This record gives sequence, C-alpha cells and structure tokens, in this order.
Amino acid sequence: MAVSKATCSAAQLKVTGGSLQESREALAIAETDGLSFHYFLALGLEFEESGDPENHFQALLSLAKEGIQKGKVVAVGECGLDYDRLHFCPAEIQKKYFEKQFELAYITKLPMFLHMRAAAEDFCEIVEKNKDRFSGGVTHSFTGTTDECVKLLSFDKMYIGKSIFSSFTIFAANPL
Repeated sequence: MAVSKATCSAAQLKVTGGSLQESREALAIAETDGLSFHYFLALGLEFEESGDPENHFQALLSLAKEGIQKGKVVAVGECGLDYDRLHFCPAEIQKKYFEKQFELAYITKLPMFLHMRAAAEDFCEIVEKNKDRFSGGVTHSFTGTTDECVKLLSFDKMYIGKSIFSSFTIFAANPL
C-alpha cells in the first residue's frame, strides 16, 4: 500500500535502548531523521551489565544530557520490574536499580517509560517512595489485576499503555 509523503511526514517513532550500548545505538538512529519519520529515544537502563554501576550511571547520564541537548531523548526507560524473567535478573537486583532509575529521571526531568510484569506490590511501593522524583510515566507492559491497575493509576501523571500482549488478559476478563 502506498502512503503519501504528507501522511508520513508527521510520523514519530520512539526507539528504546535496553542497555547503555543499545541506547547509544538508538541515539544514533534518532539522529538520522529522514523525510518521513522523526525518531526519539527512551534511554535504556540496565545497570548490572556494567560491573561498575556508578560509572554506568554516569555514562547513562552523559548520554541522556547529550540526547536531550539534541532534542532526541524524551524519556528514561525502559525500566521497571519484570518478575516474569527472574532467570535474567533476580528480583532484589531489579528493585535496587529500579530505585536508581528514578535518580536519572529526577536529574534529567524526563518522564519514565516503564514495565511492570508480575511485580505490582514491589513496583507500586518503589513508585510511591519515589513519586516526587519523576514527572510522570507510561507503564507499557502491565500484567497486573484490575485492582493493581487502579493502584498504579492513582499515582499522579501515571498512565498504562494498553498492549494486546501484556494487558489482554486483564482487559478481556475485567474491562475497565
């Protein structure tokens, strides 16, 4: 199907980096605006991969500031808690660095691009503790119950992105 240039010229894409290296690559992609698409970056934040979390944080902060100055970094993330994939990273480490991710959001004044999979209690507890350290966020991967959805949406400027893959069971079983 042919799409006119006029239709595509307004399109914007978000490119998410899941790690420092992926975030660097995503920023490079975001800097290649073509005639049809504008790319923006949500900065990825996986600290454990580095072996030196503080140095890793400083590198992410530097990359975020560079991307903000270029008008390309629009959110901190993807970050959050994912207890469906504990074989990749234990819950205690995820919680530790989820706290650190709020620090980056606070310093940069950026909203957060979040995921919450099978971790509602811990996720909401950490968001509650840090609610004054971020300007808002979208939880794009949400696998909780209707009550957990209501709790999450009780936070100021918090939204849930409906995804057929992550939210289908809750919205199908319990339409809001």
